[in-house]
Amino acid sequence: MLYDMDLMDEVNTMYKYVNYLFILCIRKNLKLVMENPYSEEHFLRRYWCYLPSIIDKDRRDNGDYFAKPTQYWFLNCKPKNNLVFEPITYNHVSVGDAIKYMKKDDWEKTGAKNCKVARSMIHPDYANRFIRQYLIDNPGGT
Repeated sequence: MLYDMDLMDEVNTMYKYVNYLFILCIRKNLKLVMENPYSEEHFLRRYWCYLPSIIDKDRRDNGDYFAKPTQYWFLNCKPKNNLVFEPITYNHVSVGDAIKYMKKDDWEKTGAKNCKVARSMIHPDYANRFIRQYLIDNPGGT
């Protein structure tokens, strides 16, 4: 029970910090893009007053290691909807249903030092594609 209470305190602290960050950005008119996991049980998904601008349900479709459903908030800016006409590299790491059963060879492909860290890694191809698709005006360069 103490573990649950500590976890709730931690969630409350993080929720408070996220709200402070949003308030600061709103008051100073700063642009912000925030990423966080997306699931039915997720705290920000269920209880927060801001809806995400983008929900990516399978990040492998844009070159990431794992499906990891993810939500993105855009504050004081709107996501672009650029078309990126390049083939997507297949970087998927097979893990089955539980990350704890990932083989060392698989999580090492992400550059992580352990299985837990591997779950939070973002493939550079995914990050590059996200930036060009949603953040910059000229995704092709020049």
